Amino acid sequence: MSLQYGAVASGLNKLVLAEHNVGGSSNGMIARGVLDRLDPIPQQKVYAFQQLKVYATYTEEGLVYIAIADEAYQTRGAIYLLRDLESMFLASFGETWREAADTELSFQETFSRTIDQKLKFWNDPRNDKFHEAKEKIKNTKQVLVEDIDHLIARGEKVEDMVERTALLETQAKTYKKEAKKTKAKMWCKQRKMCICGTIIAVVVVGALVAIIIGVAG
Repeated sequence: MSLQYGAVASGLNKLVLAEHNVGGSSNGMIARGVLDRLDPIPQQKVYAFQQLKVYATYTEEGLVYIAIADEAYQTRGAIYLLRDLESMFLASFGETWREAADTELSFQETFSRTIDQKLKFWNDPRNDKFHEAKEKIKNTKQVLVEDIDHLIARGEKVEDMVERTALLETQAKTYKKEAKKTKAKMWCKQRKMCICGTIIAVVVVGALVAIIIGVAG
């Protein structure tokens, strides 16, 4: 599916001023048939012909921009092409196009290459921002699905990790309790030793005092 044909024409004189075709040989004839049927008023038309779609924009300046694409081609791409052709043709020639509007293909040499470039540009899906955004969303969904599948595949390992973590937490709490008990026991032991030492010291001092008193008497 692609854009096959693009053209700029004079709506008043019913003449194609420039065109480029990368599709069937009948595209030029189809475009001229549509041009002949257009009323000379600003409008946008879409025609279905066999397996093709023909897009035409009649502007206030009296110019007609035509695109032909496969019927499966996205409409927005054809509209973008017509807008680009309109802005680029007017930017290049302004009102001077009217001086040569009575001659068939009078701008073929100067504008056909531009039409070719724009056909190639809009035939590349990477230049369609809407298409690009849609592909990014699609890829993001795919990544999410893959991540979920990966987690499901690792489910048993994750459960094992949870169990090991819970066991480590229990062991840490038990160790903390035992450490507190040991610390309390050590403190009590040290306290008892201090008391015993004090008592012994008092007894020794008392004995020495008694001995000294006895000797003196």
